[in-house]
Amino acid sequence: MTSRYSSSVFAKTISKEGTILKTLLIEEEINIRSLKDCTSVSPKVIFDGNNYLVTYSIDDSLDNDTKTSLYAKRISFDGNVIDDTPILISNYKNHLNHSSYDIVFDGGNSVAVWYDEVPDDSNGQIRKIIASFISPNGTVNPQFSIHELPESYGNPVSPMVRSNQNNILIAWEGRFEYEAKEISFDGNHISSELINPILESSENQYDITITPTDSEFIFSWWESGDIHALRVSNGELIYSAPSNATELISSLDDESLGFVNASYFDGSLEFLYEIDSYIYSTNTDTTLTPSSQRKKLYPCCNAFGANKSQLDEENYLTVFTLSDGKVIAWP
Repeated sequence: MTSRYSSSVFAKTISKEGTILKTLLIEEEINIRSLKDCTSVSPKVIFDGNNYLVTYSIDDSLDNDTKTSLYAKRISFDGNVIDDTPILISNYKNHLNHSSYDIVFDGGNSVAVWYDEVPDDSNGQIRKIIASFISPNGTVNPQFSIHELPESYGNPVSPMVRSNQNNILIAWEGRFEYEAKEISFDGNHISSELINPILESSENQYDITITPTDSEFIFSWWESGDIHALRVSNGELIYSAPSNATELISSLDDESLGFVNASYFDGSLEFLYEIDSYIYSTNTDTTLTPSSQRKKLYPCCNAFGANKSQLDEENYLTVFTLSDGKVIAWP
């Protein structure tokens, strides 16, 4: 954030050794409403195999219920901005500090998914989750509907999108429970039915994470002090324990366990969680076999989220976002 009511989007390229190579200005002096903060610009970055795609949103005006424009710029692998003019992905209704969109690379195209409220024939509003494919050359393909929310009025939802070798999964928090849809790489719905990975009210679950494996998606979340998980494949729920139990990592007596993230590399799932200002990890296989083994990793206070990247065959980098806004990284 560059001033109280404006924000700029920057990017940094970093070597495998952790050296900052370049600082890039993506978009300068974006005006934001006084009730919003710089998170409303909600920048995200993905790699499409050749270039990086940086996405961000800009309010078209500073009124409460005007449109927000979702833009993108491509960055070359060596850190040069390719697009002088931003690529317009879509316009959608702004929702204060809700980012309301997500993006992923599916192996051929980037897939942007967002929430919008669009007019209907009776001058009312239809709440929808919409998607579009973005080609590596920057072409934005026609939008298509993922799901129409049944209630005419309700809180905005922030969809998540993930991709594996088979399909694309889009998930969001519905009115009463978590919901998801699985689609093919050409945008067709795998099933007309919604997926409900968390059967109980979502009020009791926090830090819901979706991790793609080679052929499935892993839903994991914090519930009553423990970490739970289950699998989704081709629109179906797969439970790894009898009686549809989902508990995977249990906290010990008088222990406060906070779920941070789950990642998948080389056939193994790694769950990161915080206990007494330290990050711990537990590894398990893709069938979600429960494990009591823990590995103490790093000192880290109040981790808000984490992303783990594979740098080469032997080295990884885990980036943590802390609750105070700081970003730290551990190899």
